[in-house]
Parts: sequence; C-alpha cells; structure tokens
Amino acid sequence: TGAEYRYDAIVETLAGKGFVVISEARDPVRMKPYATKLARQLRSLLRAGVPPEHVTVAGHSKGGVLSLLASGIIPASRVRYAILAACGRPNSSFSQPYQKLIKRVGERIKGRFLIMWEQDDRDAGDCDALMEVAGVPYRNLKLTVGGGHRLFYEPDAAWIDPLVAFALSK
Repeated sequence: TGAEYRYDAIVETLAGKGFVVISEARDPVRMKPYATKLARQLRSLLRAGVPPEHVTVAGHSKGGVLSLLASGIIPASRVRYAILAACGRPNSSFSQPYQKLIKRVGERIKGRFLIMWEQDDRDAGDCDALMEVAGVPYRNLKLTVGGGHRLFYEPDAAWIDPLVAFALSK
C-alpha cells in the first residue's frame, strides 16, 4: 500500500560498497525451481574458484526463503547467508510455510547465517527453530528502527550496514 520496493537502489548501494552483485529482479516464481537455479549459480561461483567465505547470499521475505532452500542444496558450510524478514512468527501468515520449511530442509541447511527482521514486522521474526534443526552458526539481529517488513524495501543503513559487516567478517 504505497510502499515501493527500490530493488535497483539496493543493488546499487551494495555495489557502491565494493561488492560484485549478482542479482536479478525475480517475478513471482515457484520456490523449488528458483532455489535450484540459485544453487546452480552458487555452485558455478565455487567451481570458478571463488572462495566460499567470499560469497554472501542475501534475500528478503520470499527471497530469504529461496536463499534458505538453496543453502540446503549446496553443502558449503562457509558460504554466508543473510536472511531478511523471512522466518515466520507464531500465528502469523508466515508461520505455516516456515514450519513446512523446517521439516523440508532443516537438516540439510549449510552455511553461516545472519538473520535480520524489524521488531514491528507482524509476520517475520527469528529463525531459531530452523537454525537449531540445521545446527549451523547464526546470529540474530532484531532491528528496532520502525518500518516492519517494509524496512527492507529500500537501502536503509539500519540493515545495509550490518549486512556489509557480516559479508566482510572473518
């Protein structure tokens, strides 16, 4: 309702911070085929010799779920994943799909994870249940700047700066 997703501005902001950004604006897609495509792209980078710790996959909402699915396909424990407002809060519209995700791929997920969401988001929250099933290293970052789910619709420093720090961390 009035909020515009500023995809190009987000990509430009990340590129302006020195990252090589491989991205595409995704139309509504079926999850499994797109996650498989993303996993193929990741596998291609790794086969080309890009060190896995130099790869960060970031996705917001449905894109975050796609990133989680891809992490279950690629067994690369040093690839980083920033999951932005993608895991369901209890009794929200995301809750049932989140529970299905845990059952479908929880034990196969690999990587290092930064989980971010904004405290006013009615649907998205932490990914603790999934991360515990996966047994992977993760860090939660609950943002308290307002904006809820729409915070991630534009390149706000509140989430861009922690994403950049995570991507560059040792």
